[in-house]
Amino acid sequence: MPANSNTTAGYPLWLSDKDDDGSPIDPQFIEAAFELDAILFAYRRCEIGCRSTAAELIQDSVNAASRASHAEPIHSARAYLLTTFMRKVDAHLAKSSREIPCSDDFIEHLKSRQQDKHSDIEALEQPILIHQVKSRMDRWTRNVCNVKALGYSMGEIANDLGEPTNRVNVRLCRGMKKARRLLKIETECGKDINSDE
Repeated sequence: MPANSNTTAGYPLWLSDKDDDGSPIDPQFIEAAFELDAILFAYRRCEIGCRSTAAELIQDSVNAASRASHAEPIHSARAYLLTTFMRKVDAHLAKSSREIPCSDDFIEHLKSRQQDKHSDIEALEQPILIHQVKSRMDRWTRNVCNVKALGYSMGEIANDLGEPTNRVNVRLCRGMKKARRLLKIETECGKDINSDE
């Protein structure tokens, strides 16, 4: 015969005296559940959100505690039941929090916000990174980079320098690699290595 308690306002606690397999439940755990029902219903109440779910978890905890008591004696039924219940609630919430239903619009909105955030961060980091790299370049490489940033082609820059385009490209690449290597070494060592100006 199921037992019930009216101590929790709004939702009476009903407990079965038999577990899912039809085995009788140790009455000390049913009594402990009625004594603790206010505490059990209050534990993570906002996250559980539904008193009937809490009642199911209480019944599952009583069943589990009763099965455990058959294996070895339990000194405090209340403490054991409370611990069992808290673990079951935590596991239930962890499992249910993995799956959150949401609409496609929400996902698209979240995706666009994330892209905006990344572009904002890049916009802030880009000038700092450019300054750090340029400060490690030799004078020739820095001048070519500055002219290129103004929109001139490598052909125009090479023509102005009186050198073949290929040579200017190779020299620029080598200068940039050297600056990047210096920056990497400084970052790893934490030292400031002066470039040759």
